[in-house]
Amino acid sequence: RHQDAVQPYAEALVIYRRLGEKRLQAHTLNAMGQVARALGEYEDALGLIRRSLMLDQQINDRFRVGRKLCHLGMTYAEVGDVDRALTHLRQSAQANHQLGDRNGLEETLIGLAQVLLAAGAVKEAESTLLEAERMAAEGGSLFAKIRSAVTRADLAPELDELQRALDATDEAIDLARDAAMPSGELQAQLRRSLVLLRQESTDDAREALDRADTLLSELSDVERAEYTHHLRADAYRRLGLSEKAEEALQEGRKIIATRLGRMKSIELRKKYEALPHVASLLENGKGSETSSDRLR
Repeated sequence: RHQDAVQPYAEALVIYRRLGEKRLQAHTLNAMGQVARALGEYEDALGLIRRSLMLDQQINDRFRVGRKLCHLGMTYAEVGDVDRALTHLRQSAQANHQLGDRNGLEETLIGLAQVLLAAGAVKEAESTLLEAERMAAEGGSLFAKIRSAVTRADLAPELDELQRALDATDEAIDLARDAAMPSGELQAQLRRSLVLLRQESTDDAREALDRADTLLSELSDVERAEYTHHLRADAYRRLGLSEKAEEALQEGRKIIATRLGRMKSIELRKKYEALPHVASLLENGKGSETSSDRLR
């Protein structure tokens, strides 16, 4: 699957090397890295993005350096290396700010807020997300607005702002539908179901979860699929639907097994297995507390 997805890029890379086109080599390597990241092949993704970043640094393409630092940071976050993720994201934010790259800065700030929240730094996550939201209100991209609203839906319950979380899911759903982006609506509906469960609106929560499952069935690929199934399992468990919860757990564990099977680095494996949602899935949902557990 990975080989089929990257084959056109690999062929182009050979040509760009022969021509000595470092900028195009960097662009192609980054594209290959993003494909690997989307498929959960994190070790390959990190290597490819690092190579792309090195080429950008060699040709002093500071604009691309800022963007690649963000990609590298988010990939480290997805594999559980929070320290490296924060380091690269902060470097990206600084570079994008210095260059006046508003779109790059907005993307980075949203990612930084997500990682800070996962690390338990709620106040810093809040201030970071507020800055991203301000930029989005001044003309940010539709994709960034969806990500920002979904992140707000994750963050607001940590501040005991359940209505704000619910409003954020409504915003994300409307934006995702306008953009014909079912993956964005999927993530918003899952968070909506968990917030509604905390508000004891069981019927509405089940409706949101059913909609999320419908969207999931229509998508061939889902970003951070194991986390998506973790959220599904949590929602079904809270609804008392143990069989559905177990099905979601099984799906999540399959994805985790595949991703671990492709990791050669013992360090990466340990960090990935220690991610709260991964540990929870591996421990049949009875393990570490996660952001969705804190929605209780």
